[in-house]
Amino acid sequence: MRITLLDTRQHDRNGFTCGEPTLDAYLGEQAGQHQRDGITTTHVLIDDDHAASILGYCDLAAAQTNIGDLQPADRKRFPAYPVPAMRIDRLAASSEARGKGYGRLLLGHAMNCGMQLRIQLGVKVVLVDALNEQAASFAALTASAKPQTARSHCTCLWTRTDTAISQENACPRCVCVARS
Repeated sequence: MRITLLDTRQHDRNGFTCGEPTLDAYLGEQAGQHQRDGITTTHVLIDDDHAASILGYCDLAAAQTNIGDLQPADRKRFPAYPVPAMRIDRLAASSEARGKGYGRLLLGHAMNCGMQLRIQLGVKVVLVDALNEQAASFAALTASAKPQTARSHCTCLWTRTDTAISQENACPRCVCVARS
């Protein structure tokens, strides 16, 4: 099993179903074009024995957020221009694979991509465009779990659904952003 970039010639996008028509349609109809045009990158989870079948995917893009969206205590550490970010646009696991931890695996992959970008380019915030409250809760709970190492902390979460993200279990170095 591995996560790789979507290859429209190899991966069966139309065979993927997660139970949410908008996520299924995006993967089948737009993900390849958005990736070709440099709008997003689509990362697919595949089983090496059945490399054409997509078990899940996440869609990542460059983004920014306004300094005013940061928690007041975190604003002091940033210049007064937009804060660099990475956005998780979409994340879905196949209906057939539900309950196997693939969503958690894909979210972890997305956060690792954010950490790599932070090292190479400068990214402070990970924005999550959650489709609904359930997705927002999943992202917040998964990303705020205890870090494996001091360097693997999550940098930030923000949800489009305006869900407040609990700081109880968050990494102390995490910057959480709530949409106003």
